Amino acid sequence: MSPLSTQQNFPSLSLKDLLEARELYHWHLSNKANVVGTAVGLYLIRTDVPWPRDDAGSERSSAPLAKGIRTFDNSEVRPGERDAQAQ
Repeated sequence: MSPLSTQQNFPSLSLKDLLEARELYHWHLSNKANVVGTAVGLYLIRTDVPWPRDDAGSERSSAPLAKGIRTFDNSEVRPGERDAQAQ
């Protein structure tokens, strides 16, 4: 990938890179209204949220839906984009 490319390849980041970025932005992020902490790990997605499709952008409305609180009971870890394509 060209260093001038606008595409970002986040899976290529090392754990060291992620920890350095978290350390740099921890204070800034933790002062946001809905942030309670910062971590490096997996992201939980609500189980009732459908998998994204190529044409999903055309169906989105401009107003966000009230989804309630995300908990461990109503969430799951899904494979990343590259993992999902391999299945």
